[in-house]
Amino acid sequence: MQQEFGTLRRANRRDQTWVHEQIAADDEAFIGGRDVIFLSTVDADGNPTGSYMGGPAGSGRVLDAHTLVFPGYDGNGMGYSMGNIVGQGRVGRLFIDFEHPHRVRVQGTAQLLREHPLLTTYTEAQYLVQITVAKV
Repeated sequence: MQQEFGTLRRANRRDQTWVHEQIAADDEAFIGGRDVIFLSTVDADGNPTGSYMGGPAGSGRVLDAHTLVFPGYDGNGMGYSMGNIVGQGRVGRLFIDFEHPHRVRVQGTAQLLREHPLLTTYTEAQYLVQITVAKV
């Protein structure tokens, strides 16, 4: 598609300058300030699922350059995203600022943590989801 539409050079330049394998300081600040966040997972058949998983700014926390966590709540009770995390573990997170058009995508592997010191800092959270970052 990039060759067909003449965007290959631009796409390669952006991949080389924007895409990285760990969370940088400006990424951490951006992630910590977002309240509009989406989560993508993949089910056992390889079908993608996208979910709104926002919350108060700061609910997604960067623990270090390779790890972030967010709380898990009951939501709608369907458990699609969390079931996909338990089954496959591959996730994408999309953090968006609509007021100043900017976004950060994070891809990695996730796991559910039923016990973690940070769990008590989230009122009514049932678990934490920890993402080991592969690409930002």
